[in-house]
Amino acid sequence: MENTDIHPSSFNLLKYKIVRSDFKINDNYTQSAPFDAKFDPSGVFNTKECQFELTLRVIITDSKENFYVDVTAKATFGINKKESKESLDKFFYINAPSIIFPYVRAYISALMTLSENPFIIPTFNLVALGQHLKDNTKEI
Repeated sequence: MENTDIHPSSFNLLKYKIVRSDFKINDNYTQSAPFDAKFDPSGVFNTKECQFELTLRVIITDSKENFYVDVTAKATFGINKKESKESLDKFFYINAPSIIFPYVRAYISALMTLSENPFIIPTFNLVALGQHLKDNTKEI
């Protein structure tokens, strides 16, 4: 086995929770209808605590308006104080949404399965959210 220099990341998920959830499904819902997904991220960088809080709102609807889910999650990440501004930008605006979205996706999938309508949400490339998140991040 090759010896590699693997070490813990200097950007870690400390906690997350679903803070809001709105779910509606009617009897006409079918999985075959195309769906639309919208993402609304915002963040707060606490420089004193070396923490980044990401709020990620995800809205998914089908094209026939028979299905609607609106979920907001909050995640807190710890940051090593020695990280450069360039590293922080990557961690905050690219990595953070990609780390928390699988938890949101699993939550939505569980809601759908429990309502007897299994629904698998695909993975998304969330890099495009980076600039929107950057524009909606404040530093305290």
